[in-house]
Amino acid sequence: MIIQLPVVSTGAQEFTVQLGDRKFTLHLKYNDRSGVYSADLYNAQTKQLITAGIPVVMGQDLLEPYNFDMGRLIVIDSENSGIDAGPADLGSRVNVYWTDE
Repeated sequence: MIIQLPVVSTGAQEFTVQLGDRKFTLHLKYNDRSGVYSADLYNAQTKQLITAGIPVVMGQDLLEPYNFDMGRLIVIDSENSGIDAGPADLGSRVNVYWTDE
């Protein structure tokens, strides 16, 4: 199963999404200094922080370093530019997808 996350081009956003059999809250924010979005992941029911500051960058599974056994988060550039999402790109040129592999 593949799900497109409801990301938009704003400096900061928060939404809750069902990924497999669990619900998570994602908080995304753009960092002007580093030039990339970062994500904080919470358990939607308990509001407990799972991990913070995940760089939202191209070419890797954002969850792989954490071994959470909850699928994969992949960032895809629809224009194949290879450039990470800028402040106006997330939700248009760049989207985030979850897959249960």
